[in-house]
Amino acid sequence: MPLKYTEILTGLSAPRLKTYRKICPSPSTTLDAIKAHFLLNDITQHFYVPIQLIELILRNQTNAAILNKSGNASWYSTLPVSQQSKDAVTQALVLAQREVSGRAILPDEVVCRLMFGFWAYMYDTQYRNTRNSFFWDPHTLAMAFPNKPAALSIATLFLRLKEVNDLRNRLFHHEPIWSRTNIASLDDAISNLKQRYENLCEVLTWLSAEQSSLLKAWGFQGRFYMACDKTRFDRQLW
Repeated sequence: MPLKYTEILTGLSAPRLKTYRKICPSPSTTLDAIKAHFLLNDITQHFYVPIQLIELILRNQTNAAILNKSGNASWYSTLPVSQQSKDAVTQALVLAQREVSGRAILPDEVVCRLMFGFWAYMYDTQYRNTRNSFFWDPHTLAMAFPNKPAALSIATLFLRLKEVNDLRNRLFHHEPIWSRTNIASLDDAISNLKQRYENLCEVLTWLSAEQSSLLKAWGFQGRFYMACDKTRFDRQLW
């Protein structure tokens, strides 16, 4: 049964497909753009699991490290110094209060509602370079990132976490995460996605080598690289 490409085009929108058409072999067609869209989105779906693991482990291990050093399960009420982080805590408290009634809110019920960006920015400058809010000594940092290379500075670690946060936000807002000014072809786009995926797996390893090994053992990485096979673009559609 022939595909109704006009209907597909309407659903995806011409402006969105324009981004994909630019990286298709010239002269490109609407069909080429649709195929590139589905190919790259098939690759992109494999980012969800490593990002989810990084988010969960970063939250839990950062919380455990701060709790161990401060001895205060409600540290989020006093430690954050930026207004954005304070606002994130307020929002998490409001969400917890909506879902919990008849008893006091437990610290874990607040912690689990703090978004990835909050945890990434707990490694920002003010928590490592100033006297009043200094927090990350080598022992505490090792609790959160037990496999961090010794030569990797916390400043570089923070930049990598910001990259993951940006990637996460673009992914969850359905933006083409491969799209950059230097992407001129489908090969460039796939190479960009491979590099981003490998960066994610590296950050995951810094947090937990066992979780990274499990990701590989379950075949997630293998399926990602299978999805990156560009020959799929040349398959005949209906």
